[in-house]
Amino acid sequence: MTDVPTAFTQIATALALMGPALALAGGFLGSALGTALAAMSGVSILAEDPKQFSKVLALAAMPMTQTFYAFVFMFLVYTLKDIPTVVAADPGKGSIIFGIGLAVAAAEFASGWRQGAVVADAISFLIKTRGGIFVHGMILAAYEELFGILGLAFGILAIIMWV
Repeated sequence: MTDVPTAFTQIATALALMGPALALAGGFLGSALGTALAAMSGVSILAEDPKQFSKVLALAAMPMTQTFYAFVFMFLVYTLKDIPTVVAADPGKGSIIFGIGLAVAAAEFASGWRQGAVVADAISFLIKTRGGIFVHGMILAAYEELFGILGLAFGILAIIMWV
């Protein structure tokens, strides 16, 4: 039988290890939903005008970056911090790492999902504007991209400052 402090440390370590992985899951889900929204718009546009393919492809690919940001966060946390050692010294840090991972997951999920909605709307107007909306759609989608970048940056800074 394990004593209470050891069991608590094991639970705290498990939570800490799940945090960065949760961030990656948020990035995956946001990117998948965002890309699916954009691709659904793209299919109908390409059925009418196959010449729009390169523009549809570029716009629909934008929400994929949130998975990359989440992966970078997860990789940095797992390589820069010896989580079991950190949590053994201070079990409270386990919940801090988990919470930071959860915040990054939320940022990447929301950014990817909503960016997909922005580019889906831009894609739906490619034919009507004869492709003229492309650059404007990219610029507007960059606003949502910023939240994915900020999620990564704030997550890394929080890990550095608090863990």
